[in-house]
Amino acid sequence: MIRHCGRRPAISILAALGLLLVLLLIACGKGEEVPLPTQLLTPHPPPLTAAPTAMPTPTPTVAPTAMPTPTPTVAPTPTPFPVDMTELAGKLAVIFIDVGHGDSALLIAPDGKTMLIDAGQYHAFPAIARVLDGLGITRLDAVLATHPDKDHIGGLFDIVAAYAPQTAFLGPMFQNEDWADFVAGLAYYEVDVAFPASGDDFAFGEGLAYDILGPVKTYKDENNMSLVFRVRFGEVSFLMMGDAEKKSVEDILKKHKPLLHATVLKAAHHGNPKANSPAFLRAVSPAYMVISANPLEKHEEFSAKLREQPESSGIQIFTTYENGTVLFVMDGTNIEVRFI
Repeated sequence: MIRHCGRRPAISILAALGLLLVLLLIACGKGEEVPLPTQLLTPHPPPLTAAPTAMPTPTPTVAPTAMPTPTPTVAPTPTPFPVDMTELAGKLAVIFIDVGHGDSALLIAPDGKTMLIDAGQYHAFPAIARVLDGLGITRLDAVLATHPDKDHIGGLFDIVAAYAPQTAFLGPMFQNEDWADFVAGLAYYEVDVAFPASGDDFAFGEGLAYDILGPVKTYKDENNMSLVFRVRFGEVSFLMMGDAEKKSVEDILKKHKPLLHATVLKAAHHGNPKANSPAFLRAVSPAYMVISANPLEKHEEFSAKLREQPESSGIQIFTTYENGTVLFVMDGTNIEVRFI
């Protein structure tokens, strides 16, 4: 008898598969979830989308600021000098220049010749140049130094260098450093030098007459060695006293009293009342008196005392620190006074 042994294993495999299926169905019927692999439960992330590159905010273009058109600078019109040489022609003009503490006066003769009498201290040059330049004077005919004090000759060296005078009239020689420097400057610039003395004949400018009045003696004090002189033009005159002090003034009174009368007096020694004594003022009997001074040097006190003197009551007194630069214009008879 033939046995078909080969079919049994197939049946057994099928039976086993059927049993496994039944068990799976039973498990599903009970509601149990079969865990899935983790990688199947996790959703795939959405594909990364690259953020768009932000466009840079454009920097606003600022139009360049237009440079303002510069307003053309107009140079101020220089103020014309209040005096013109043409109006002084044929007249005597004396300008007492405000140089602070010190003396300086410009004499303009009727024929137009010019002489600067003293030049203040070293810093006085601009004040003097203002007058000379304003009048159109480029060269002086002469300078005159009354005595060696620096408040009279300090500015003369610069004046000589800038305005090339032909002649220098000097008071008596005196040994001090300022005087020596000034005299050396005159030699350097080849300026002719003359030394007028009391009683000498002196000539400068057409129509003018001079009286050299002092010093009449030799003094140890520089101020008393001041060159003192009077200038006459027709019926008018002015008297220049330099820094003569009491002793020199008294000696001049004794020797030259009849020659002291003058229309305009440049007060002795910046208005010191001791030098401008009542006897002296009576002898001069001026219509005008000029005090060249600086109030910080006690000269304001001097002028106040002068005004208090009875002899000053009829005198019109001007001071450079109150009135500035004072101009006298004389036609031989009349006098005009201006402040410039």
